[in-house]
Amino acid sequence: MITAEHYASKDIDAVLAEKRDKLNARLQIWSLLLALISGFGIASVQSSNVSYVVVLYPLLAACLAQFAGHSESVLDQIKAYLLQVEARSEYQGYETYNKTNKLKTASSGGHKRALLTALLITELLATAVVVSRLIEMQFLLVAGIVLLVESIAVIATVRFLGETKWTKQRK
Repeated sequence: MITAEHYASKDIDAVLAEKRDKLNARLQIWSLLLALISGFGIASVQSSNVSYVVVLYPLLAACLAQFAGHSESVLDQIKAYLLQVEARSEYQGYETYNKTNKLKTASSGGHKRALLTALLITELLATAVVVSRLIEMQFLLVAGIVLLVESIAVIATVRFLGETKWTKQRK
């Protein structure tokens, strides 16, 4: 028969493994972002029509932002759960320390802010490159449509990653 303590131990192990996976996903997200920037950066300097593939970058960046935002929100839930477990067991563990540490709370949300900034800068640069080339070629209507679609992707990126303590303080 499985005891409550055994089940609780397995539960905590699973939660800690999930936390580790979400923290490791951060490295994967940054690696994917650098790969996207490299690939689209190379495409953007091509003189042929291949350079217009850059128009896809903000859309892919918005998808990356959605994945990262979800991953960070699951990580926040895990931290809150572990904090509750520590409080119930009257144990002053890492999550309790993190919550009360003044230096840590001042930098909370730094990963999301950094990712949001990197995505926005690169999305806006990609949009500027494509729109300027289209305007240069006198494709004004197409440039307007591209600008509209890319603006929606940028807004989606902000929406997916924008809920940090940093944006809440600015409201």
